[in-house]
Amino acid sequence: MGLVLVAVLVLYGMGLRPNAGNTLVEVEIARPPEDVWAWITEPAKVKQWVNGLVEVREDTHGIEGVGARETWIMDDPNLKKRIEVPSLVTAYDKPRMVSVHIEAPGMFAGDLTYTLTPTATGTRLAQKGTWRYGDLFSRLMEPLITPQANAQGRVDFAKLKALAEAS
Repeated sequence: MGLVLVAVLVLYGMGLRPNAGNTLVEVEIARPPEDVWAWITEPAKVKQWVNGLVEVREDTHGIEGVGARETWIMDDPNLKKRIEVPSLVTAYDKPRMVSVHIEAPGMFAGDLTYTLTPTATGTRLAQKGTWRYGDLFSRLMEPLITPQANAQGRVDFAKLKALAEAS
């Protein structure tokens, strides 16, 4: 019992660190921003590199930019079920930046920004996220979830890089 209490207290303390719930993934892609933009905004392309993404449902057909809504249908290996993750575009500057608010009610909410910066050899793509967790257990597990999310983001971005550079 004492060991469990110590583990809970350690996780709680780690969850209070300044960067708790923040993710950052970056990659250099040898393609211009206009080409990379398509890989982060077109549903058919996004499905090719985001792990677990099985469908992108456009909820506001024909709307591009701020106010556009879509729902990602994900196979969640941890929950062993499909989840729907709705998003709303909150900032949009094609082909430089797009921000979305993402929320899976009762599970998590987050704000995610993709920034595309031209470089001498292509594009630097950065994805910054700020996440909040809905239930006590998830909030307690944040010190384990955030590093796992960053690691999966690096895997996804490596796949994105390979696909974009091959196209």
